[in-house]
Amino acid sequence: MNLMRVRKTSFVLVRWAVLLGVLGFVTWEYFAHMFVSKTHASVHALCPLGGLESLLRWITEDGATLGKVFSGTMGLFFVSVGIALLFKRAFCGMICPLGTLQELAGNLGRKLLGPKRFVVPVRADRILRYAKYAILALTMYMAWVTGTLWIQSFDPWPAYSHLFNPAELFPGYAIGFGILVISLIASFFYERFFCKYLCAMGAMVALVGLASPFKVRRDIETCIDCGLCDRACPVNILVSKKTAILDAECISCAKCAAVCPVQGTLDIGLAKSTRISPSAAVTLAAGTFFLAIFGLQTLGFDRTSGMQEPSLRELVKSSGTSMEEFKNRYGLPKNLSAGTRAGKVEEAIPLAKMAEMGGTNATELKASLGLDPNLSDDTPWGIAYGLVSLANIAKLNGTTFEEMKVLFSLPDSLGPDSPWKDAKGLVEKAIGRMGENGAGGEGGH
Repeated sequence: MNLMRVRKTSFVLVRWAVLLGVLGFVTWEYFAHMFVSKTHASVHALCPLGGLESLLRWITEDGATLGKVFSGTMGLFFVSVGIALLFKRAFCGMICPLGTLQELAGNLGRKLLGPKRFVVPVRADRILRYAKYAILALTMYMAWVTGTLWIQSFDPWPAYSHLFNPAELFPGYAIGFGILVISLIASFFYERFFCKYLCAMGAMVALVGLASPFKVRRDIETCIDCGLCDRACPVNILVSKKTAILDAECISCAKCAAVCPVQGTLDIGLAKSTRISPSAAVTLAAGTFFLAIFGLQTLGFDRTSGMQEPSLRELVKSSGTSMEEFKNRYGLPKNLSAGTRAGKVEEAIPLAKMAEMGGTNATELKASLGLDPNLSDDTPWGIAYGLVSLANIAKLNGTTFEEMKVLFSLPDSLGPDSPWKDAKGLVEKAIGRMGENGAGGEGGH
């Protein structure tokens, strides 16, 4: 019994650490995007539904997206589809911040109301569950026909992201805000109301997840028919009546397996031979998701409003050459991703090639920048320029180090001999703040 208690406790801690961590992170990003800097992600950069809405344009127009949608949004969409293929609706049950808000409301309702919570009649529930699939079809049709994020004014998640700024919340997201409030109140009485009946994203991963071998399995030999799994299921699946949960409505939250009092009776995995514990399932699914997102970031998939630049793919297209010819022309690495943004592309150009493009040679360029003459001519420009002293940077820009320090509010720890790489991030943030103060308005929403 102690072992089972440890199993359940570890699951609860791991799962809620992920859920609250994601909710906290995106909430901070939305707040920071509004009031700190546009270099923090907007709601459209952190919601995979925008990727689905942009899918047709992305396919037919060589990687183009709808307004407000970034390459990182597309990456998030594809990662979510991949997670659904691997782990069914684990995005819904282990990651989605809107699901977390509903579950928090539901937990409060369980605590205050207990068994008196509202129950939707089985027949009505079965019919209402199809509504989200209709909403999914309507969302795709309207986005693809109109070329806009048609659903955003009705979507509760963009409304949530604008809670910090009522002037933008109303009237633009008033309907979405109303749906958010209704969903949370309804979830207090009937858990995950929006997930069950209205979520287009949930409908999409539910359909994709039907192809996944990952599922909860029940050992009928050891099951004691206690019914705890049925009561734990947030989407009202009768787990105790099935040998394997094949239902598209299952959100892969693993709560049923965590409360099972008989070890090995309910487990989750790809097959009987690969069953894992509920906490391991959360770690595996969420870890795979976050690792994939991190990988996309390193490849240049941009989710930050203030950093939108053309991708290597777009640069090649505008040059009228092939990818191979473009890379050869600028001495770029063969394995440089097509999604790499222009700034990173420039940083990958070898120092010698950069000198050639400037009408000089590597030796003269290194001398003019005050670089070590023994620095390899093949050094990527981003690394080479990062070694240039701040005093030389200021001189090249027609100013002094002292004026540069004041202009960009550089700390006293940086001196004239400090390399550019130590100040680059601070200068870029300062420039971003200057641009926002000059331009005003919301920008990348």
